[in-house]
Amino acid sequence: KRPPNNNLLIFIVLLNVMFIIAIIKISNERNLLTFVSSLYSSISALKYYGERQTIFNRVNIQLLLVHLLLLSMGLTLYEDLPGFLPDDALRRFLVLFGFFLAMMLAKILVNWSIEKVFEVDRLSVIVANHTIGVNFVATLVLLPVFLIIYLNASTETARALPVIAASVLMLAVIVRILRSYIVLNLSFQYPKIYLLLYFCTSEILPWFIIFKLIAF
Repeated sequence: KRPPNNNLLIFIVLLNVMFIIAIIKISNERNLLTFVSSLYSSISALKYYGERQTIFNRVNIQLLLVHLLLLSMGLTLYEDLPGFLPDDALRRFLVLFGFFLAMMLAKILVNWSIEKVFEVDRLSVIVANHTIGVNFVATLVLLPVFLIIYLNASTETARALPVIAASVLMLAVIVRILRSYIVLNLSFQYPKIYLLLYFCTSEILPWFIIFKLIAF
């Protein structure tokens, strides 16, 4: 059985996640539908990004918060994390949440700098929106898994989480790289090899580092 404090943490995180999703559905349904359509339609994406020049709008912040909460909780329950993380579930959760938030903000800053230096139109907005949107969709896919794990407190059930979560997240990374590449390719004025190198460095390399840390 899981420790009782882990059950409490899962309950609080899931409650907050469902509360945020309800707020998005009630107050931002139109913006959410427009945002989701931009994830699979290049025409909708260009229209959406043309109307919004900022990353930190209300919908994006709410979607990002949902993803970070569930991602941090999932890794908190993973027993084979590096030993330098706190043993206490709440402290481990907060450390992971802060780490992934800082990584996301650093990524946005790097993309914004590349956009300004190389004059790539709306690179930071496109990549950030695709990252947040696809991650949110992946989070919705994983939400029932977390509910099952909460209702079934056995450690055997929890061991299946890393495999399922890693598979969904890797699929999400592939989808968002492809979508971002397709949209950016329409306005990218440099040789396409530079765009491929950019995605390898900014999207794939960080995940290799994360998996290396987990396996450390």
